Amino acid sequence: SNNLGYVDESTYLRFGEKIVMYCRTGLVYPAGLGNDAAFKRLTVIYKPEGESDIEIYYNLDGGNDKLLTYSQTGLEGDDLGEEFIPGVSKLGNIGEFKIKSFDLEGYGSGIEFTFIHTPTDDAPNKGCDIHMYIVEFQSAGDKETVVIQ
Repeated sequence: SNNLGYVDESTYLRFGEKIVMYCRTGLVYPAGLGNDAAFKRLTVIYKPEGESDIEIYYNLDGGNDKLLTYSQTGLEGDDLGEEFIPGVSKLGNIGEFKIKSFDLEGYGSGIEFTFIHTPTDDAPNKGCDIHMYIVEFQSAGDKETVVIQ
């Protein structure tokens, strides 16, 4: 039988090509639609798989994309621990999860993220396991940074 439309845990190629993970968040308006915010930091909580890179594009109010990249070799990013403050603290004692933070630049009403993972040629079965992303921002006129998850 021909299972070209069937994908399970043992299927890593589609018509001979690696399967690329592509995920777009949609626009997030942390300060409310039409209210500007200074976007400060993106924190990604992930479980490393393989040695490939994850590309993260972000744009403010539909503007030009900006690129962030990290390697999921298991060496980049901090382990999660007990008390969690994005980019600083640890959550639990789960050694298989990592946390990676990036500084964001720009002001706007909304922000959108696109996560892209292309497996390496020698390990097409290694995917991308992102569990959470966190955005830190400061509302226009505020002095404190606010975190949304």
